[in-house]
Amino acid sequence: MDRPRLGFLLALLSLVALAVVVVAVESPGLRLGLMLLLAVPGYLGAYLILQPLLPRKPKVERRKFFALRETTDRFIEEVRRLNALHVALASGERAPETAAAEIEAIQRRMHELVDEIRGAAGRVTVPSAGGQAANRPLQ
Repeated sequence: MDRPRLGFLLALLSLVALAVVVVAVESPGLRLGLMLLLAVPGYLGAYLILQPLLPRKPKVERRKFFALRETTDRFIEEVRRLNALHVALASGERAPETAAAEIEAIQRRMHELVDEIRGAAGRVTVPSAGGQAANRPLQ
């Protein structure tokens, strides 16, 4: 029996049992207790009926683009280094003459990483044991 039919059966039986309780039970406290108890299968039945209509969460894909992720992480690290260098320059901790060559080197590495990101984009790879993305495709 599929879920919507089971839900319909549960809801129907719950409604019939609720009607019997309302008519047959004299004590208000007992009637209330039984009605609350019988409401649970009714709600479960309604949920099973409506479950196929409820929006579902999209399937979460496991990460497939390890080379892209690793290259992007290296790029972000270079951005952090460049930012720290500029903050040190602004606060006077570093002299502009000594930092110029390092800024040029960081910017050069960032341009190289952008080229690597272009090559890694869309390429499905697997992680290697050392945490670096292997360049072999995922099968």
